[in-house]
Amino acid sequence: MSILFDAPEQQAKTSLRASDQPAAKALLGTSAWMIILVLLSLLVMTAFVAYLGWTYADGVEVSTAGYVAMALGVSCGEIRRRRPRAEMSRPRASR
Repeated sequence: MSILFDAPEQQAKTSLRASDQPAAKALLGTSAWMIILVLLSLLVMTAFVAYLGWTYADGVEVSTAGYVAMALGVSCGEIRRRRPRAEMSRPRASR
């Protein structure tokens, strides 16, 4: 029976008040926030330049050679990207 009466006292002794708790450390430091700020500003500037490119290029015709060059660039980039990393780091055998 004394266990039931002692339980609130034990709970009061082990509970921490707000002033007893240690201060939580910040998840990100000042340098991390500065890096995030720089990266976000680069993203905003890139979006602005892309917007300018789309609006000023209104009515510009792209030649067939331009489309061919764009298709070759995209396909070569995809081929390079899909090649396994082990093959990229290993030199090719000469025939």
